[in-house]
Amino acid sequence: MSYGCRNIFHEKAGAIRLPGEAGGSFGPRLGLGVSRTTRQEEKRASPFQVTRYTVKIPARLSAFACSIGLVLLLASCGGSSSSNPSNPANPLEVVSTSPAGNSTNVPSDNSINLAFSAEIDPMTVNQSTVGLTSAGRDISFTVSASGNTVTLNPSAQFCLHSTYTATATTGIKDLDGNRLGSTFSLSFITQDGAWGGPERIDGSSGTVESPKIVVNGSGDAVAVWAERVGLASNQRIWARRYVHGSGWEPAQRIELDDTSDSSVPQIEVGIDADGNAIAVWTQWSGTTNIWANRYVAGTGWQTAELLETDTLRVLNPRLSMSPTGSALVTWLRRDVAQPDNSVI
Repeated sequence: MSYGCRNIFHEKAGAIRLPGEAGGSFGPRLGLGVSRTTRQEEKRASPFQVTRYTVKIPARLSAFACSIGLVLLLASCGGSSSSNPSNPANPLEVVSTSPAGNSTNVPSDNSINLAFSAEIDPMTVNQSTVGLTSAGRDISFTVSASGNTVTLNPSAQFCLHSTYTATATTGIKDLDGNRLGSTFSLSFITQDGAWGGPERIDGSSGTVESPKIVVNGSGDAVAVWAERVGLASNQRIWARRYVHGSGWEPAQRIELDDTSDSSVPQIEVGIDADGNAIAVWTQWSGTTNIWANRYVAGTGWQTAELLETDTLRVLNPRLSMSPTGSALVTWLRRDVAQPDNSVI
């Protein structure tokens, strides 16, 4: 005799009752034959019992039997176990944040902390499951997880009086495999700037001229100025560096030529994202020349260099420095025999 559909079986850890067993009612009525085999299995070093049920169905009940088999299979699968369960009735939640949502006057050097309702699986916390934006732009940051807390640390301090939004997606899970129930967003506004009291930074007893200062995105700054001492005709070029979080470092002279006249120098200064800086100025030695010196973060100021050796008069140097440290200097060259200046 042929069968209307194949034998239907289901394997499950633990006991299961099918129609036809003790307590069942449909097996004997429909002429179904139910047999069971049991064997021991091991999973993660913990033994459990696996039971195989085989239901043989006569051809006269083929259509009805296939329907029963589908119902039995769906019912059995609904009760099966999983190696990484996720309980939708108990989703992961964000229970508190620092700063609080919609906060204002948040310090510009603040980090962001998200506290969850359970201990976080750190393998699910990364740049694809956590984000940070401001005015539609992605903000660079690092992220870490410890216990039930996820911490975002911006790569540079926040801009003043700006709105930032941190997000956490449903890709984040706890140690039991439960996902964050829905995407979470936290927005806040940073503090506005305010002027502090004036502070003298030159420390000279002479006359100071042509001060210039630049600041990078991290709050580090470099100030450069010229100083004339007594009745001396030449001026000296000085610089002082400000480090965000610690204050001003000691002033340092960055050119050591006492024979040349830096009278009324023209000064330019630039700084990159890492705190490296370049200072450019004019200096007279029979003719006006363009000089420069470079500050290397962690090392200090280098030796001043002459940028050109033109015998014609040069003036108005301009410096442009990128966040990565590349720099370009231009200046005017005046030829007395020609009516126009040239840009070099």
